[in-house]
Amino acid sequence: MCFKFDRPKSFYSDFTQSSIQADPHDPTINIFQVSYTGNANQVGQNLFCFAGVDSIGNQGDSNCLRFTVQLASDSRNTLYVNNATHFPMGLVSKYQSNWTLLYPTTTTFVRPSTDAYIRFKITSTQQDFVTYNVAKQTTNVIYLSDRLIILSNVVFSPGQNYYISIDPGVFLPIATCLRDSMGITDKTFWPFNTASEPNTTVTTSTTSQSSTTTLVNRTVSI
Repeated sequence: MCFKFDRPKSFYSDFTQSSIQADPHDPTINIFQVSYTGNANQVGQNLFCFAGVDSIGNQGDSNCLRFTVQLASDSRNTLYVNNATHFPMGLVSKYQSNWTLLYPTTTTFVRPSTDAYIRFKITSTQQDFVTYNVAKQTTNVIYLSDRLIILSNVVFSPGQNYYISIDPGVFLPIATCLRDSMGITDKTFWPFNTASEPNTTVTTSTTSQSSTTTLVNRTVSI
């Protein structure tokens, strides 16, 4: 069995195929794995169709896989492309807890049933400071008809730069492969920072009292 490509095979150079093995549960079926690594030319939606061909050229039914490719600094998500209103941005209090993303007119989203995360990330290290599972943490992530509200419950570190990253699947299931199923991971989309706080120095002083005794010599005549 092999792949039959409807485009030059060089276009699919990022696909790699494992060796063919017998299915451990059904000896009449052979299986193999295909791995894929996307590239910048494939950002957005992609359709990959393939069919099995035997040794004498008989072709089986075609099957198609639909998938999306995304760069960390870009997205085809409508909210990203249209730079949907979102606030606050820039300098915020370290106690800031309410974050809002407004949907474009006539656009709405509902809570997904599969896990996906909204991430507050530290810009300098790209590490997650706090994450919220949109499917399960319903008190922290609220889906309204015209907006998404995030209620964070942490105290941000002073003098730090952050940004909000939105996983694929937060707005539409990943399986749909539609543009709005893509995440928004560009660190310039929703950045914010907290003010530095001056160092506080506490000085402790101790006062001690001492007692001095003076001896005076006397001369006594007998």
